[in-house]
Amino acid sequence: MSLLNELKNCLEKIDPHVCYGKCSDDYVVENGWNVIVFNRRSIRKLNKDLIQTFEISICRESSIDEDLAMKIIKEVTGETKLKFPEQDMPYSYIKKGESDDVVEILTLTFTKQEKNVFC
Repeated sequence: MSLLNELKNCLEKIDPHVCYGKCSDDYVVENGWNVIVFNRRSIRKLNKDLIQTFEISICRESSIDEDLAMKIIKEVTGETKLKFPEQDMPYSYIKKGESDDVVEILTLTFTKQEKNVFC
């Protein structure tokens, strides 16, 4: 199974509303703003190793439950080869459509290092 499929399966154990890359406007209209979006962020070479970076954005109308991020971190690091780095993870906020309602977004970053890819 590919890493993206593993990641999707992990996230769907926590929330059935999961999108890869970006959610369409139709998806948001049908399901609301309570969704988890995951994507690849970057790939780079570090000496002989290959480092891949992935992001998981938790989106919630109003606010994110305090334990949701930890559930995702534990599930992802426990079920995949992804690591949770020691760095700040940003929260951001957007307005929901034309209203004054707020959507809170937490973007979690994970990395995977493949050793000795470049010999």
